Amino acid sequence: MLSFSSILKNNNNGIFMTHWQHIAEHISQTLNKPFQIQQHKSIGGGSINSAYQVTGDDARLYFIKLNTASLEFMFQVEFDSLNELLQVGTIQIPRPVCFGTAGSESYLVLEHIAMTSHGDQQQLGYALAQMHKITTAQYGWHQNNIIGSTPQSNRAHNDWLTFWREERLLPQIKMLYNKGYKNRLQPLSDKLLNNLDSILAGHNPPASLLHGDLWSGNYAFDEQGRPVIFDPALYYGDR
Repeated sequence: MLSFSSILKNNNNGIFMTHWQHIAEHISQTLNKPFQIQQHKSIGGGSINSAYQVTGDDARLYFIKLNTASLEFMFQVEFDSLNELLQVGTIQIPRPVCFGTAGSESYLVLEHIAMTSHGDQQQLGYALAQMHKITTAQYGWHQNNIIGSTPQSNRAHNDWLTFWREERLLPQIKMLYNKGYKNRLQPLSDKLLNNLDSILAGHNPPASLLHGDLWSGNYAFDEQGRPVIFDPALYYGDR
């Protein structure tokens, strides 16, 4: 763990002291409380972002993701997605604090929740079922976002079949074609697309609020065993 005063002496993580100062000031402005970073340590944040646990001078903890400044939009849509999940209040999420850029870095600041892989799976299922009861008139969302590191279109559609074909299947198929798999996959993808109307005939699910990228790496449990979800690729679709 590095103390804040030692960052200038040991800058192996590539984040300059002024960047941390900028983030601390943004936290202070957002919460309307003085905040100074006393310590930070690098923690596992997946393969896309760098991640840090930051401790303030008042012992408050935050989880901070870092990436290049050009990817600020990725943190902006995650910030908005978490706020949407927070507003419905059916399941615990890390509360988003702020996002922005500091020099060559973009950042996202979240509430820090101590998490474990063990907890109440039944409560997780119930909380997700409650979340899926939140519905809207159209499939999609009001902005596009990211799933993993892949851009995801959430253009609104009035029926599920059209949304699934135009905004989910076709973009994935086109990406595979662009990677050199067209000759192998086109007969299969054409067959799927030509039969999609019959495969999904009569399937008109409600447009439910979805995490969008829910797998074992994107949920956990707090120290009381209560479920927590994070890293959403939010949209409204078939649950």
